[in-house]
Amino acid sequence: MSRERVRVPEVDTAVHIVKGAIVKVFNAPVTVTTQCSKPDEGRITVMYSGAAPTAQQLADVQLAANERIAAGVDVVCQHMPRVEAEQRYKDGVNGTQIYDKFPVPDSVHEVQVVLIADWNINCCVGQHLKRTSDVRPIKAVRANYRQSKSELEIVFELGGPAVDAAAAAKAATPAVQAAAPSAAAAPLKSVSDSSVDDVHLVAAKLLERAFASLQLEPAALASAKASATPDVVATLTQLKNAAYARGFASQKGVATKIKYS
Repeated sequence: MSRERVRVPEVDTAVHIVKGAIVKVFNAPVTVTTQCSKPDEGRITVMYSGAAPTAQQLADVQLAANERIAAGVDVVCQHMPRVEAEQRYKDGVNGTQIYDKFPVPDSVHEVQVVLIADWNINCCVGQHLKRTSDVRPIKAVRANYRQSKSELEIVFELGGPAVDAAAAAKAATPAVQAAAPSAAAAPLKSVSDSSVDDVHLVAAKLLERAFASLQLEPAALASAKASATPDVVATLTQLKNAAYARGFASQKGVATKIKYS
């Protein structure tokens, strides 16, 4: 994917994951360049000439990438003769091909093919992690659209609070419906009146329920919960403070307007 000399394996792997998400959201399968030399940040630029990207599309890229991370799919690295790779993967994977805008030089006769099943395939010289779940959650920071060049750059970070409660709920919904299409969701249990004030405890209970239907490996589950917790705790704290403020205003007979950031 990239001609960089210094490549961080986790970020390089994340670039392949994000590429699959970009194809899913923007249908843009040809990579122009990538950057994966920083430990917590990556960039990928693809050929794109559609409408200007929206905030929702950027969020969709983030969600799709994190769902693929949570799925714990194998990242298969195969060294093989170039001719064999071109023949074996001539149909590509998920719209992606082993070569991008800048093909491998003719002087190269053996290549490394990196495959994430049903998601992405590409020739890449770097080292990669073994499974998608070994990559920290991804936060899509911004999209830079260079219309004159027909290029779209996605900048992402690793390790931030990328998976919020809404994303977790969205990811869990199909599994819940498949498991019990006619059953109503069970009420949240084991949260007493006294513990409601403990936002960390309530957040833990909510996340436990949100992820309950996902069949994730323990490491992937722990990573997803850890990344979601800060956002959930912040939201619950804001709601609790708003409720206190409203209650206080009601007791004093004063109308109070709560602002949410």
